[in-house]
Amino acid sequence: MAAVEHAQPDLAASRRVNVVRRYIMEHVVAVSAAGLVLACAAFTGTLWGDDGSLWGVGPVAVLSQGRWWTPLTAIFVPDSAVDTTLTILLAVTGFAYAERLLGRLRLLGVTLVVALAGNLVATAIHALLWTVSDLRPVEAAETPVLDPATAMVGALMAASALASALWRRRIRVVGFAVLAMFALYAGDTDAWYRLVAAVLGLLVGLWLVRGTPRRSWHRSSTARRAP
Repeated sequence: MAAVEHAQPDLAASRRVNVVRRYIMEHVVAVSAAGLVLACAAFTGTLWGDDGSLWGVGPVAVLSQGRWWTPLTAIFVPDSAVDTTLTILLAVTGFAYAERLLGRLRLLGVTLVVALAGNLVATAIHALLWTVSDLRPVEAAETPVLDPATAMVGALMAASALASALWRRRIRVVGFAVLAMFALYAGDTDAWYRLVAAVLGLLVGLWLVRGTPRRSWHRSSTARRAP
């Protein structure tokens, strides 16, 4: 009897280990991205509250100070411990779902393209808006952007093109609503960079499914049927 009772917790623990192992094997890129973000945060010190401006992207960093590498490093280095935690959560949820839709290799390519293009386009827009006093962002042009979530959000929007009609609408409507809310309400530069990456990701997703027959949108289930 005692042996049976002792075996039950072991069986439950074994099942949990198998679930975790299967999740990791099915989402190698997402889990690796989460680990990479954590490693970069620890290496640069932003995880402990150190200043990571050297790795951040922005008009001053790219155009004035010549830090050409920042559009790339900004997608790996978070700016704080809170940002690290939220990015890891996004990696193992939304980014993992994007991996299921796109596959590993295509996800890597889409993420890099959308992230780099998003940072470059957002930096250009940021610089242009800063020249117009009435359109200046809340944060100064000197404020660098460190946000790995930018890449993941763009990749998820691109992957939404391959989702079912229902989930495609959910991801896009809810995603853009949340992104726009943060951009308009908080007004921080990171939120606007994420929004730009999401728009570019949406365009990349449309390009990926070009020429593919799409199912028409079904009418609402609450609609009246014709007699």
